[in-house]
Amino acid sequence: MVAAFAQAWFSWQGSGARGGSGPEGLLSVAASSSMVIRDLTLRSAASFGSFHLIRLLYDEYMYYLIEHRVAQAKGETPIAVMGEVRAAGR
Repeated sequence: MVAAFAQAWFSWQGSGARGGSGPEGLLSVAASSSMVIRDLTLRSAASFGSFHLIRLLYDEYMYYLIEHRVAQAKGETPIAVMGEVRAAGR
């Protein structure tokens, strides 16, 4: 998963490509999984809880990867980057 993320992210940064790579790819995955969760909810599917947990885990892992990539690019610790984001949001 890390390799796929890195490949999509860096190909997006280097080429200026849009649609399906980089942030747009992450947005597409989020939108698709939201539609699946909506459908599972409407059908009262037994697998809703499992799918929801997997999606939450995936989202958190993507946030983790992005925070670490940003910290690596800035030459700072991930904690310092998270502190900057929280301070800017106030």
